This record gives sequence, C-alpha cells and structure tokens, in this order.
Amino acid sequence: MQNNILIVLEQLGIGGVETFVLNQVKALKKKKNNVFVLAKSGIFIDKFKKYGATVIEYEFINCIYFDNKMIKNIEDIIKKYKITEVHINQFSAMNIIMSACLLTNTPYVVYLHMASGIIYDENNNAYNYFEKQFITYKKSFEILFKYAHKIIAITEKIKDYTAKRYNIDKNKMLVIHNSICFDEFKTNNQVQNIKNVFLISRLSKEKEKSILNGIKLYKKLKEKIDVKLTIAGDGPIRSEIEEFIKNKDIKDVKFLGSISNVKEVMDKQDIVIGVDRCILEALTLEKIAIISGYNGLKGLVKKDNLSCCINENFCGESLNNCSYDDVVNDIIGLNNDRLKELITKNKQIIKKNLDINKNIFILGKIEYKIDYTEVIKDLMEISEILGKSQIEYYNKAEKIWKALKFYQAELESFQKFVKKKYATYDKIINIIKFPKNILLKILKK
Repeated sequence: MQNNILIVLEQLGIGGVETFVLNQVKALKKKKNNVFVLAKSGIFIDKFKKYGATVIEYEFINCIYFDNKMIKNIEDIIKKYKITEVHINQFSAMNIIMSACLLTNTPYVVYLHMASGIIYDENNNAYNYFEKQFITYKKSFEILFKYAHKIIAITEKIKDYTAKRYNIDKNKMLVIHNSICFDEFKTNNQVQNIKNVFLISRLSKEKEKSILNGIKLYKKLKEKIDVKLTIAGDGPIRSEIEEFIKNKDIKDVKFLGSISNVKEVMDKQDIVIGVDRCILEALTLEKIAIISGYNGLKGLVKKDNLSCCINENFCGESLNNCSYDDVVNDIIGLNNDRLKELITKNKQIIKKNLDINKNIFILGKIEYKIDYTEVIKDLMEISEILGKSQIEYYNKAEKIWKALKFYQAELESFQKFVKKKYATYDKIINIIKFPKNILLKILKK
C-alpha cells in the first residue's frame, strides 16, 4: 500500500518550520511516498511544488470552537486524496485537523518545533500564548496529544516539558532532531577571507535579544576588520531593529526582507549569525556559524560544543555566554588551517547525525482505533468551558450595561442643570474650556 501523507502547517513563508518541512517533503518523495501540503500560500510555494508536493492552499484561523464547515472541508480533502496519515506541524491548525482525522479515522502525528531556549520563558512560551488567547486551547492541547499516534519533538527538553505539562505517555513520544537534505545544501563558495556577515531571523519579539546580540557582535567585528552585514527576514519589530542600527551608527548594513532563495544568499556569506535551524544550514554550507543566543551571545559552533548544539536545536541554551571581544578574537584568530579544520569537523559531525534521509518518520500501515466514547467526553468538556465562559461574558456585559445606564442618567441630569443655568450650548462649550477649578466655582454660583 502506498502512503499518501498530508503535511499541515500554517503558511509557506520563510521560517525554520517551513524549511524543515521543505526538506522533509524531498526526503519523503525520495522514499516513493505521495506528499500533500496543506497551508496558506507563501514565498516557498514554488519550491514545494518543485520538490514534488501537491500543494493545497488553505488558511487556518484560530478559534475557540470547532468550525463544522472547515472540518468538513478537511474531511473532503482526506477522502479525495485517500490520505493515509497526517503530520501536524503548527498549532493554529489543530482543532480543525484533529477533528477531521478523528471523524475519518485517519492517524496523525504532531510535531513540536518550539525552541527549547524560550520554552521556560513565560512570555514567549507557545503553550502559554495559545492558552491565554483562546479559553478552550488547554483542553484542545490535551485532546490533540491524547489521540495522536506519535508526538515528535526536536529536542529532549521539549519532549519532557510537554509530557509533564499535559500528562502524556512518553512511550508515544520521539525525539528527532531538526535535520537537513545534504543534496540540496552544497556550497559553491568556500570561505577564504572574512568579509560578509549574514544574520537571518524572523524579526519578532521572541527573537529580539538574539538579533541584537548578532548586530552588536557585527559592530565589534567591524571595528577590527572590514566587513559588511546582510540581514534577511521580516516581522513586526523590523522598524525597531532599523532604529537601533541607526542610533548606534552601525555602517554597511543591508536589509533583504523575506527571501525564498535563502540557500543561495547564505552561500555567498562567510559568517552566519542566528539561532535554531539557520545555524544547521550554515554548517551544511560550510560557513563560520555563530549562535547569537536567546539569553546571551554563545559564540562559534565547533566540534567541542556541536553535540550540545545539536541536542538543543542550535539555540545554545546550555552553552556559556561569551563576551563580544572574545568572539571577535576567535574569529580573527581563524587562520587558514584553523578555518579549514573548524569547517571540516563541523560538517562531518552534522552529516553523521542530521541527514534528513535517515531522520524522517512515517507511520505506514497501522491499525488505528479510536474510543469515541472518550472523544465525546472530551468534547463535552470543551462545550462546558464555552458554556461557562458565555455565562461569564453575559454577567460582565450586564454589569457594563447597568454602569452605562447609571452614567447616562448622571450625564442627562448634568446637562439639564447646565442648560437651565446657562441657557445655550455656546456657554457650555466655553465653560468646558475652563480649568476644572474655575468650572467648579462657576457651577457653585
């Protein structure tokens, strides 16, 4: 039986999850699977099609209820393409996809792509965000993980944290590190002289510290050698980053915005600065890779710390912070022999451990049975949460309405008093322009 695999993600734009799925598609196709990608269109859509995926454009909307129309749409897609398994990569799709899978008896896999460097940060924790924004999502997460056939985390820390938070049986969880297709990432430009520095990131609040760490390092490096910085990526804090560069009078910086040809642009660089997946791509392209860190600058990736970097998806959480001067000195100290050894050793280690052709997961033919009595009980809990919240909103609305009625009555009483005292609205307008103490004196007369 041939596997028809549906991969679900939010959109096909630039990002670590999207580039992982792109590599995953190529590896799955290489193993003779039919691959379908369900997501909102984006800058990578042509690449997905080039790699042989059937792209089904679809926009998911986060909502606290189960949208029957959208669920029916996904059911129809599963049936039309005879989908045998579904791989869910982002949480915005979970209520709709999970429901369609349960209704069609289609097994699904959940991927946990969160950065372990910020999972313990209350403000940037993805679970916290969804649970605060959407009142039913705590229960939705429990249901999602409960009926998943497998849950795949990119680090051991993410696996342990999620299992503890949602009381998941660890036997259904796997750790598969973020991997890459080495056939696609072949360099055409060996690092000779260090001239080009590349920083790539989504320009969002949770990445801000790592971005600023990278820019500060570039500024220090530029004081020593003639280099220029290219920044790829876009997001809500772009103007803040541009303002920081301007205020610090940092020269020779170019913004590219969102780009689809990341590999081609990165291959022209000498140093790549960032966190997470972009570091893996830099090492594969045989560049000098520097982890800018979520909680401090981490420095050069090298054979001594590479195992730790792999285990943490290159966020550098467990690495010691480095001073900017020390990292600059490490870079300047890379003569030809040291540079060659650094790049060669790094490439050997990641090729051994992070080849996506060895690190993809396929359910294949399995027996998937669901206890629908349990499903109904879980959905009743969702219904109860919605019911209670609705009563709470009604009570709040009633209090607000009574308050408005009270203040409206007070306002009408005040207006009658002023009209009786001063006759015309022209005088009212003049009174309102007075300072408060003068207005009170007038009203007392």
